[in-house]
Amino acid sequence: MRRTICVFVTLLSLAATARAQSQATSFGELQGRLKIGDTVNVTDDAGQTIKGNVAQVSDTMLVLRSRGHELALPALKVQRISRPVHTVRNGALIGFAAGFTTGAIAAASSSCGFTRLCDSPGVFLIGGLIGSVGMAAGAAVGASMHREHVIFERTTTGHKELTVVPLVSRAGAGLRVEVGF
Repeated sequence: MRRTICVFVTLLSLAATARAQSQATSFGELQGRLKIGDTVNVTDDAGQTIKGNVAQVSDTMLVLRSRGHELALPALKVQRISRPVHTVRNGALIGFAAGFTTGAIAAASSSCGFTRLCDSPGVFLIGGLIGSVGMAAGAAVGASMHREHVIFERTTTGHKELTVVPLVSRAGAGLRVEVGF
């Protein structure tokens, strides 16, 4: 019985592998990544950040619902789109899993003595108690963290570059000039 509980607790504490998506490089790729109703932060070409819910997304336009109004943002004006990460919920879940695992393993591996805490109900009781302490700690840590997942970021719009490199050799000297738009 003790072995079954240990295997169960170990399986509960294994982390699932997450697949991270790379950033979208065009508005055409956003249609598969943004859903109607998603909460996003959009930074326009003037540097203003708008928080809203996605109402519509196409190859040329993003429509947001923000403060009761719909804002149509042309693709060329959008510099960055990010989605807030739910750090409080994730912190609470991770804290509960860590606390439950620690409490259940401690209860399952202890000598029973005069209490019956090493039996299945006791293991789950101790795991749940320690898990709730871990949940509170994880939620507190998660609340102190503010992160965003960047979905789209334009890096080339308005970027102009001029490079001047001196060239010196035994045969002579000169300049190499590169202009990028």
